[in-house]
Amino acid sequence: MFSLLHRHILREIISATAITMGLFVFVLIAGNALRDSDELLMAGQLDVVITLKLLGLLVPYVAAYALPLGVLTGTLVAVGRLSSQREITAMKSAGVSIYQIAAPVFFIAMIGMVAALIVNFHFAPQSRIAYKALLAETVREDPINLIQEKRFITEFPGYVIYMGGRRGADLEDFWIWELDNERRATLFMRAASGNLAFNEADLELVLTLRDGTAEQRDPTDPEAYQNDPGRTGFFEELSIALPLERLFSPGSDRRRLKEMTFNELMTLRQELLSSERESGEQPAGGVSEPRMKVQMQIQNHFAM
Repeated sequence: MFSLLHRHILREIISATAITMGLFVFVLIAGNALRDSDELLMAGQLDVVITLKLLGLLVPYVAAYALPLGVLTGTLVAVGRLSSQREITAMKSAGVSIYQIAAPVFFIAMIGMVAALIVNFHFAPQSRIAYKALLAETVREDPINLIQEKRFITEFPGYVIYMGGRRGADLEDFWIWELDNERRATLFMRAASGNLAFNEADLELVLTLRDGTAEQRDPTDPEAYQNDPGRTGFFEELSIALPLERLFSPGSDRRRLKEMTFNELMTLRQELLSSERESGEQPAGGVSEPRMKVQMQIQNHFAM
């Protein structure tokens, strides 16, 4: 009798959890996909196959958040339905204790905890790296389309670019702001026309501007418009190299801690610990800041 009741409660929880998890996965995937690839969708660089692959790679990444939310919501929905239909009252009237009724809930929670650990420490970081690599490879096929008309382009570090129009291969009305480390405009350029070329050897876009003006601001205080009206010059032709290496080689830069698997985090932690011992310097509190960040990331995965 009890095993039959347990199976009934399990079915209720599993079905409710599957529905709520599917809902959370859909919402999180939609948000991440629109945030990362809306420019490429507008540029027409993502076909149906690539889009489905990108969405599939996002599933393990968002599952790290959808799994605990889905299990919690699914359990509340299932237990709430059993309670509203007086099934829990009937079970208790038949002599079934509250602990026996709750046993399937704890069973699902244990399975969910193990699954969440595996997802957080292994599949989620790997899927995120694969997602970025596929996105970068898609851009590599036609990087010139990154510059879209009537849209502010912020994908290139240190620049904001705006293009007014396009006539075939001819590009018109360029506005370019060069930014400092605090994202303040130190140089503003505007050109009547220009063109783009892709330098595959150096992984950069070469933007050639023609018939334009440039306004240089004070690099120490570029926002002091009243004290420094700026220095304006004219040019017939000017070339600007926009590097794409970071976009095309997401693994070349140091990966973020949240994109590392458990083994990679532990290896990095051990390397930092060995470096501290070899240097002979005792960090304040016994743990250096880089190693503290690694340990906090490991704890964050466990906490999820």
